[in-house]
Amino acid sequence: MGTSAAQVLFFAGQVAALAFLAYGGWLCLVATRERPVILVVDDDPSMRALVRRHLAKCGCDVLEAADGIAGRHLARAASPVLVISDVHMPRMSGLELLAALKSDPATRDIPVMLLTCDDDAESRARAAGVAGCLGKPFASAALLRAAEACTGRPLGAKPRGPTAGAAARS
Repeated sequence: MGTSAAQVLFFAGQVAALAFLAYGGWLCLVATRERPVILVVDDDPSMRALVRRHLAKCGCDVLEAADGIAGRHLARAASPVLVISDVHMPRMSGLELLAALKSDPATRDIPVMLLTCDDDAESRARAAGVAGCLGKPFASAALLRAAEACTGRPLGAKPRGPTAGAAARS
């Protein structure tokens, strides 16, 4: 998907009310709900989908952005409880997104968690004020634990079914 194509951002679960916002050629849906909203920023659609599925099972609403520029605008518009971002992306990297969010009074208090397999990027992110880092690949339970540690609060219902028992054992 090119950067000029419309990027559709998804919510998991039922949505009470929708409002449409447009920023520089991309559209998003904003819900007015009590469920925690988490913004996932990654240029890989399959990684965004994977993270969305894991978080949706836990009762979170998930917004998606394909790069740091769209993520920065969406973070300002939606005020998520957490931003989860890849480090290596075109147009604006996860480290650049972290710096932009931390320098903006409207977003500086939103915790940011970076997904990476790059030790150097992790040390630079920690120095820049990242709330947490999670190495790739990761298990669903590890993602939830890291997200809860970054926000300092539980993020909804725990996953049910066969994966719940496996997550408790890991």
